[in-house]
Amino acid sequence: MSRAPNRNAIPVSAEEAAARGWRELDVILVTGDAYVDHPAFGAAVIARVLEAAGFRVGVIPQPDWRSPDDFRRLGRPRLFFGVTAGNLDSMVNHYTAFKQRRRDDAYSPAGRAGLRPDRAAIVYAQRVRQAYRPSGDPKGHPPFGPEGPQGPEGQDGLKGRAEGQGEELEEYAAGIQVGRRPIPILLVLLYVGVGIAVIAYVLYIWRAGLAY
Repeated sequence: MSRAPNRNAIPVSAEEAAARGWRELDVILVTGDAYVDHPAFGAAVIARVLEAAGFRVGVIPQPDWRSPDDFRRLGRPRLFFGVTAGNLDSMVNHYTAFKQRRRDDAYSPAGRAGLRPDRAAIVYAQRVRQAYRPSGDPKGHPPFGPEGPQGPEGQDGLKGRAEGQGEELEEYAAGIQVGRRPIPILLVLLYVGVGIAVIAYVLYIWRAGLAY
């Protein structure tokens, strides 16, 4: 016997959204945890805060990441998808400090493991893009803002904004790479400095002993 939808719960299915009289959601949160309406779960807190601000919010907990189909269960949101791996980083959730696979998952029903992928946030974001690619875009790139490829800005505006964001990402990546280069040199200098200090201290103690 199926349970009647709770009208006060954050919808996790199309039936629960319909029970609240919602034909479209503003925001959909995708999480690697089971959905528990409790402050200990980040997705639940964010969902309730958005709901209190007047937004219609839905949650897709632990979707099947092997295809984009499960990411379509609540339809396309009016504003955006929010993606999180869950309360715990998915790699920490899956592996011990010795890189051994964990046998359970504290944030899944009955502690069952295997309900989320490695690097869940990246995988979920890819599946969302695949599920809701703009029309005419075979690569599955998401629309930039509410205008979309068919909106007031048109295809030219979408292309221009995409190119602009691409340039910003390239500059950001270049900055990261440049910022990482001095790190090994600094470490070498640090080790050399520590080594020199230790040697000087040993020589000082040795000479002080000879003086006595």
